[in-house]
Amino acid sequence: MKILIADDHDLVREMIAEILVRETQAEVVSASSISEALTVLSAHADLDLVLLDYNIPGSQDMSGFDALCKAAPDTPIALLSGVATRNIAEKVLAAGGCGFLPKT
Repeated sequence: MKILIADDHDLVREMIAEILVRETQAEVVSASSISEALTVLSAHADLDLVLLDYNIPGSQDMSGFDALCKAAPDTPIALLSGVATRNIAEKVLAAGGCGFLPKT
């Protein structure tokens, strides 16, 4: 399994990656902004999952999610957030997101 973690907080990316590698032997790639995530998506067409921070640089509201969905329409995208409301989580799910993971 190959997973992209797109989050601007180094510690969050590193800890999630460590857990995924240790527990599932997944291959993890990372990005700290929407532009980096789009670059990673273009270089890794074989991604199985994207974990996307709602407040990542280069994204406003749902724009980051929408951009990644357009760039990789067949790749499941789950939203990570410490601040997104239930309403935002429901919007992401209604727009085709595969899940919502609160950082809390």
